[in-house]
Amino acid sequence: NGQVQRGLVKIQDLTTNRVKELGGHKAGVSDIEFSPDGLLLASAGLDRRLQMWVVDQEEDLPIVMDNNNGNIWSLGFTKGSEYLVVSCNDGELRIWPTDPKMLADVICPKLERSMTTEEWDVYVNPTVTFEKTCEK
Repeated sequence: NGQVQRGLVKIQDLTTNRVKELGGHKAGVSDIEFSPDGLLLASAGLDRRLQMWVVDQEEDLPIVMDNNNGNIWSLGFTKGSEYLVVSCNDGELRIWPTDPKMLADVICPKLERSMTTEEWDVYVNPTVTFEKTCEK
């Protein structure tokens, strides 16, 4: 129909010309970046949402980091792809680890228990096989 769909990220596989559409933003996209290792793709939107996909599993829901106090102007990955760094229009820089083990090493010592299966379905994805989040 020729209409532009706001908030849609499209990536094209140059070997097959297949176009993948990655949604989730409710407003225009202000920046997108691939991690240096090529495994992750992050997008920042004017809806204050930051999303990240695993490139070879783009059909999975994106990881959404929407607790930003301001619009995100720019994003980038550290050289080793261990962190995603964003700058917001309120002058803040925000940093998120991209490695699940690194994140677990920070969070698990502060938790009293692992997620329940119900919490897993809500916060992770009901189609992903349940795993204990932190061993106690």
